[in-house]
Amino acid sequence: MGRRSLVPPDGGWGWVIVVAFALFNFLVIPVLQNFGLIFQGKFKELGMSATDETFVVTSGLAIGMLAGFFYGPLIKKFNYRKVCTVSAFLTSVGIISMMYAEKMVHFLMSYGLLTSIGLSLGMTSYSYALNSYFLKRRSFATGFAYTITCMGSIAMPQLISFLLSQYDVSGTCLIIGGLSLNCFVSAALLQPVEWHMKEDLSNFHRSTAGNTKRSSIYTINLQEGHCSEINTDEMNRKAVSDSTTAIFSDRNLVVAEEKDSAIKEFFYTIAHIFDLSLLKDMSFLNLLMGLSAAAFAEQAFSVLTPFILADLHMNTQQIATFISVLSLTDLIFRFITPFIGNYFKVTSKMMCMVSFCLLTLSRSCLFLPLHQYEFFVGVALAIGVAKGVRTVYWTLVLPDYVPLKMLPSATGMHMVLNGLFLFIGGPILGKCSKTFKWQLRQLRSHH
Repeated sequence: MGRRSLVPPDGGWGWVIVVAFALFNFLVIPVLQNFGLIFQGKFKELGMSATDETFVVTSGLAIGMLAGFFYGPLIKKFNYRKVCTVSAFLTSVGIISMMYAEKMVHFLMSYGLLTSIGLSLGMTSYSYALNSYFLKRRSFATGFAYTITCMGSIAMPQLISFLLSQYDVSGTCLIIGGLSLNCFVSAALLQPVEWHMKEDLSNFHRSTAGNTKRSSIYTINLQEGHCSEINTDEMNRKAVSDSTTAIFSDRNLVVAEEKDSAIKEFFYTIAHIFDLSLLKDMSFLNLLMGLSAAAFAEQAFSVLTPFILADLHMNTQQIATFISVLSLTDLIFRFITPFIGNYFKVTSKMMCMVSFCLLTLSRSCLFLPLHQYEFFVGVALAIGVAKGVRTVYWTLVLPDYVPLKMLPSATGMHMVLNGLFLFIGGPILGKCSKTFKWQLRQLRSHH
C-alpha cells in the first residue's frame, strides 16, 4: 500500500488547544506582571532597596529562561501534554510558596526557581501544541488565544488590589495560587495532534515551488504504522533544511566514518538532541538577537511599571486602573490585529517592527512633565494598541521561520538568550532605577 498525506486540522480540536493555552496564560502571566503590585509594600517592610527589588524581579525571570535550553528535548521526549502537567505543578507550588517569602533568597526560590521555570516551560509547550494544530489560521489562533489571555491582565490587577485590601500579602498569594491549580485542567486538554490529523492528498502532490509560506505535511505509512513529518520551507531558508538533512538524515554513515571517535559521536548526539544546526543560519541568529532585545525591554518595563507609577505618586487603585486600561486596549487590538494583517498581507516580521516603533514612542510619553492623571490614561491607551499588535505577531516570527519539529528547540534558544539579557541587564537596570527616580522627581519639581 502507499502513503497518504495528513495535515494538521487547522481548527477542530485545535480551538480547544487555543482555550487551554489561553487558560494557562490567563492564570499565570498576570501574576508575574503584577508581582510588583503584590510585593511593593512587602519590599518596603523588609527594607529592600530599589536595586534589590529589580534584582529579584529580573533575576527571578532569568532563572526560568536560562533553563530553556532543556525545554525542547523534554518536549520531544515526553510530549507537550506531560510537560505542561509538570509546568502546572511547578507554577502553582511556586505561587503558593511566595506567601512564606521573607528574604531575598526566598523570593528567588519561590518566584524564580519554581514559578519562573513553570511559566517558561509551560509557554514553550503550549506554543508548540498550538502551532502543531494550525498552519493557515495560525495568526487567528494566536490572536484569539492572547485575546483571552489579556482578560486575565484586566481582571487580575483589580482582583489583587481587592485581595490586598481584605487580606495580607500571604493570603493574596494563597488565593491566587489556588486559582493557578486550574492549569492542570488546561494541561489535560492537550491531546496529541496525531489524533486529529486530516487527509489532504492535494497538498501531498502539490509542488511547493514559489510558495512563500512554510507548511508541514505529516504522513502515515500504512504498512509500518508510524507517523513521520515532511517539511516544506521558504526558499530563503533552504540552507537550514539542507544542513539539517546533511547532518541528521545520514546518521549511520557519519557514525560509520567516525566509529573510532567517541568524542565526535558524543557531540553529534548533542547536536541532534538540541537541534544545533539552527545556529548555522545567520538569519535565525539575527531574529533571536532582535526578539530577545525587545523581550528584555518589554519584560523590564511591564514588571517595573507599578514601581514607576508609584514614583509618580499614584496610589494602588490608580496603578491598577492604569494597568487595566492598558490591558483592555491590548485586548481589543489582539483580536482585530490578525484581520488587519491578513487584509493587508503583511508579514509577521513587518508587523513586529511597526509595533516596536509605537511602543517606544508611547512609553517615552511617561517622562513628559505632565501631572494630569487623564494624560496617563491616554498613554495607557497608546501602549495598549502597540502591545496588542506586538503580542500577536512576535510569537509568530519563529514559528513562521523554522521547521515545526525544530520549534521547541528554537523557542528554548530564544528563552536562554532572553535569560542572558535579563541576568546581565537586571542589575544594571536596578542601579539605573535610583538615577531614574531622582531625575524624575527633579524634573517634576521644576514644573
